Amino acid sequence: MSPTHKNRSLSDIETDLMNCLLKAPTIDYPWNPADIDTADYYARSDRHFYFENWSDAELYDRSQSFSIWWQSL
Repeated sequence: MSPTHKNRSLSDIETDLMNCLLKAPTIDYPWNPADIDTADYYARSDRHFYFENWSDAELYDRSQSFSIWWQSL
């Protein structure tokens, strides 16, 4: 799988997506909001998406980079 292929069939893309999903590590999601571990789960997962210290300019630059990358697929 490579993002450099621009003219891939939908079937190939779906196959790659399925392979990625099947190879992903299992994450125990706390389905019960009353579970004590729920707050800890969200605190840990939110650390990966912490944008509060980013300036508006940095958020803009990163979103533009992502947009350019996405359009190149």
